[in-house]
Amino acid sequence: MTDFLVWQEGWNTDIPDIDKQHIAMANMLNQIVDALNQSDKGQKYEQELGRMLNDFLNVTREHFASEEEQMRQIDYPDYVEHKKEHLILQADLAQYILEIKRAKSGIDIGTLSALKHWFIAHITGEDKAFANYYHDKGLEGKKGSKRSESIETID
Repeated sequence: MTDFLVWQEGWNTDIPDIDKQHIAMANMLNQIVDALNQSDKGQKYEQELGRMLNDFLNVTREHFASEEEQMRQIDYPDYVEHKKEHLILQADLAQYILEIKRAKSGIDIGTLSALKHWFIAHITGEDKAFANYYHDKGLEGKKGSKRSESIETID
């Protein structure tokens, strides 16, 4: 697998289900880049990349819904702003996929790089802020504690 997006331990929120979801999303981005780098680029290739991007969008939506539910449960004060960030990314991803399907644009590494940078910035910014609030409330996976379950990282 490509090293397009190598997971860093410092990105963990210490909320196990959120960390697992983030790592799965990073793996999916790496798989998309791997597929993009394949030399055989026919119609089947474009369809497969389109399917992979749709899968990524669906996993992203599920992750956002899960994260937002946790925010609502603990009355996270920045919930509205955080949700806006999620909605913007979902809309951008859906538009990108639609443009690919309509053959107005192709899948390119530049767009995937922008997505990667948004992903990292969001995790290390907004998601970390949520995690700090979550842990300050004394909820599971206390900040700085060792978790009993290990999370596989991208190598």
